[in-house]
Amino acid sequence: MKNNYGVLFLYLILFFFNNFSLLASCGHELSVDQIQASLNDIGNTFTKEFRLKRKSSELLCDEFFLSLSRGNSSGYLRFARNEARGDVLFYNFYKNSQATQILKPFSDIASQSDYLFGTILNNQNLVLNFYFQIKPVYGQFAPRHGVYQDRILVESYSGNRFSTSKREDSETLQVKIHVPKFSELSLVDSGSPFDKNDTTQVLDFGELENQEELNFDIVVVSNVGHEVLFSSQNLGVLKNVQSNGQTVQYEMYVGNQIKNLNTTNVVASNSSITPSSGTRYAVRVKIKNVDNKLPGLYNDNVTVTLRAKD
Repeated sequence: MKNNYGVLFLYLILFFFNNFSLLASCGHELSVDQIQASLNDIGNTFTKEFRLKRKSSELLCDEFFLSLSRGNSSGYLRFARNEARGDVLFYNFYKNSQATQILKPFSDIASQSDYLFGTILNNQNLVLNFYFQIKPVYGQFAPRHGVYQDRILVESYSGNRFSTSKREDSETLQVKIHVPKFSELSLVDSGSPFDKNDTTQVLDFGELENQEELNFDIVVVSNVGHEVLFSSQNLGVLKNVQSNGQTVQYEMYVGNQIKNLNTTNVVASNSSITPSSGTRYAVRVKIKNVDNKLPGLYNDNVTVTLRAKD
C-alpha cells in the first residue's frame, strides 16, 4: 500500500505541473501596422512585418505561431470592399515572396506553408516578414473610386499548432486600398487590347486613292463617366505640305457616325464606368476625291482628348 500511495502522489504532482505550464501566460506582445495601398500597387508583391515580444520566463513558452483571419471573405481569396459603392478588390497575405503560400486562420492550418511559426526567448523581440499582394484582377468593371477596406484578426499562440497551444495575444490588421478617379485613353490597332502606353496612331495611306479607308480603335478605361473629343489642326482636311492651299477632303467616323472636324467636338460620351478591359470606339477615316490634285505629301494632325465627367 505504501508504494501505491507513492505512485498516486507522484502522478498528481506531474498532472498539476503539466496543467500549470499549459495555462501559464507566455507574455506575448503582438504589434501590427495598418496596410495602405493604391491602385498602382496592383500585381506587385510587398514585404510587410509583424513584431512579437515575449515577456515571460515560463517553461514551454519557446514555441509560437501566428494565425490570420479571412476578414470579409468566406474563403481564401481575401477582398477589400468599397462600402460606399459595393465594389471589391482582391488581395492576399502570403508566407513566401512568390505569393503561393496563403496565410490562414487557426482552424484551417494544415501544413507548415499555412502559417508563421518559430521559437522566441524571454524578452526577445522578433520581426516576422510576410508578403502582401493586390490581385491584378478586379472584376468585370473598372473599380470605382473610393477607399476599399478589410479588417484581419491576427492572433499569436504559444506552443505548437499540431499538439498543444494557447492563445496569447491578438491585434487587428486594417487594410486600406485607395482608388482615385481615373480615366485613361489608348489609340490601338483595330481589335487590339487597351495599352496605356499606346497613345498615338499614324494612318499612312501611301498613294492616295478615292474612297480609300483606314481604321483604328480608341479604348477608354475609366471609373467615372467620360467624353472623347477630336480637334483637327487643318479643320478636317489633308493639306499638301509643299503647296499652300492644296487640300484633300476626308471623313472621320466614330462607329457609323461621321464627325464634324471643323471645330473641337465631342465625338463619344459615356456616363458610366467602363469594363475593366475598356470601352472601345471604332474609328474609320475615308479619303474623298483626289482627282487632279497636285502630287506631294498631304497630312492632318488630329488630337484626341479624354475628359472625365462625374
